[in-house]
Amino acid sequence: MENKDKKDIKPRTSIKIDYDNIDVADIMDQIKRKISFEGETAHQEESALEEYPTVSPSQLERQRGAEEQALGIKGKLKRMASKFINPFAPLIKLMVLPVHEEVMETAQNLHRTNLRLDEELYKAVEYTKLLHNLCHNLVIELSKLKIEEENLKNETSILEKDFEFLKKREKALEELLLK
Repeated sequence: MENKDKKDIKPRTSIKIDYDNIDVADIMDQIKRKISFEGETAHQEESALEEYPTVSPSQLERQRGAEEQALGIKGKLKRMASKFINPFAPLIKLMVLPVHEEVMETAQNLHRTNLRLDEELYKAVEYTKLLHNLCHNLVIELSKLKIEEENLKNETSILEKDFEFLKKREKALEELLLK
């Protein structure tokens, strides 16, 4: 039973909408499954991080030293290159700053766009709900009007028959009186 539930929670990379037969409940279920899967994934990542022990700085230095010894000359060259580049770090940061600013601006624009899209999606969902209710109410009203029309047709035919009967009765009385 548990495996079956896991299969049901399987996320969809995108929300699929059948525009010919819009099913709001199915769309909402897809959204809920996607959100719940993302929440579970984040929880699993957090628990996975908690499983690994923390490493002290001295242990990291020992590991680096062991890696450098394993690499031999490559490790020494790498360490020398990093010592040579350190004085130029502020210059490198200054050169990278415009690129960083452009990246941050692009990220902010994307964030604003995502917020607008989320808002539009929310509005679209709300409009869809309203349209669904409107269509439902229109069907009910049209059904009522159709029943009322049938009743009025029946009443009209009854009144026509009564009118014909009264005409015949009037003619019969006139003939009786005029004889």
